[in-house]
Amino acid sequence: MIALGAKKLGQRPGPDAASAPAGAATAPVTQNRTRFDAATRAEAIHLDHIGAATDSEFQTLAASADSARDARRWADAEYHYWRALELYPFHSGYRIQYAHVIKEQGKLDWAEVHYRSAVAEGAQSSLVDEHLLFVAQRNGATFARDSKLDLEVAQFEAPPTFHDIQTLAWLFWHHSEINAHDALAVLRACASNRDVALAMIRHPRFVEHNRSFLEIMRG
Repeated sequence: MIALGAKKLGQRPGPDAASAPAGAATAPVTQNRTRFDAATRAEAIHLDHIGAATDSEFQTLAASADSARDARRWADAEYHYWRALELYPFHSGYRIQYAHVIKEQGKLDWAEVHYRSAVAEGAQSSLVDEHLLFVAQRNGATFARDSKLDLEVAQFEAPPTFHDIQTLAWLFWHHSEINAHDALAVLRACASNRDVALAMIRHPRFVEHNRSFLEIMRG
């Protein structure tokens, strides 16, 4: 069993709290389609990049984040990148920038979470691996890129991102707030979202938050 913490889940980084990714630009795009229509993770990533490029709200948030980053206003940059990624969570380029400004504030655990997520979103090795290895080592871990990373798979079989972990936590534990310790435990150990789902089902939190459902299933 993955060593998830037993305490109540903490807050994800939030208000305080780009290049195309490898393997993500192969799927055809249909007007008005979003990642929710995607058959594969590669297509979902591709659709998020297309949507972000034409969404004025995202562009405004990204520009504000970039400006704050360039002025070394790290907390402001964090806030605006976070807001942008709430709209398009599979945009690895801005996920990396988000991790950078978190790292600059000394939040190395959260930086590792988001660098690992960027890798799972298909970010190119030259853009993320050096940074991820640095923070992973500072956090007492390591990192080696999986040479067989495949994004042309169903999203349930894709490598997990922080967005996926939040989504599955909502499904199985009925809330999406998750702390860095638990997010890292999952990202380091689980090769796919299927593995994440199994780990969450096996955790005592699943029973704690699904007693009524389990009583019905037990008959």
